[in-house]
Amino acid sequence: MKHFIFTILFFFSAIIILPIQCNLSGTDRCIDGDCQNNKGTFEWQNGNRYEGDWKDGKINGIGTFSWADGTRYIGEWKDDKKEGKGVYFWKNGRVYQGEWKNDQKDGKGIMTWKNGNCYKGEWKNNKMNGKGFISLSGEKYNGEWKDGKKDGKGISTWKNGDKYDGEWKDGKKDGTGTFSWASKAEYNGGWKEDKMDGNGVYKWPDGRIDRGTWKEGKIVYCTSSSKNNLNKAMDEFLKEELLKRETEHSQRKQFGL
Repeated sequence: MKHFIFTILFFFSAIIILPIQCNLSGTDRCIDGDCQNNKGTFEWQNGNRYEGDWKDGKINGIGTFSWADGTRYIGEWKDDKKEGKGVYFWKNGRVYQGEWKNDQKDGKGIMTWKNGNCYKGEWKNNKMNGKGFISLSGEKYNGEWKDGKKDGKGISTWKNGDKYDGEWKDGKKDGTGTFSWASKAEYNGGWKEDKMDGNGVYKWPDGRIDRGTWKEGKIVYCTSSSKNNLNKAMDEFLKEELLKRETEHSQRKQFGL
């Protein structure tokens, strides 16, 4: 009788215990150390893994978080969010090294791409904001940024020798600035949405100077009889600018900017 009762009890205990044991093998869990208030390693069912400091059951301090897709962050944390200094590695070879706030790039930092392109400067809310330098294929820019776009004062130089030194708005030349061509021609004056607009001075490669008024990239008034020639030069410039913008847009999209 005792043997029978023991068998029944063992049978029911197995029914109760076995499901719990099976579920434990597939749950988020601390696999090493103390994942409450010390150092520990935690693994999630989705393949993510964290190894480092903990406080009050949250990621706090210094540690490494590895995502299942191959991305990785090494650095400082506060309440489960990236906060302080750290390095973030993308699986495509892009790397950000710098300051973080509330899980976003915020402060000073450097972004580098696999092909050697880089941005070094200030960030806010995960975007380039403030002052910074960027080097992309064919163009370098050093100046002010707002929400990931050139905005304020800055200098752009291109691989073909062209240069713009002046004001920007929403990623375009806007305000007052000087554009210098590799051919030694130069325009100094007003701009609006990447086109000459307002009063300006155009200096030809041979030293001749024309003063006039531009509208949407076209000369509407000038002090000499060079209006037709100026408009031809402006047409060529606008074609080049369109190609530059398309190239920059393609690169920014490619590099996740």
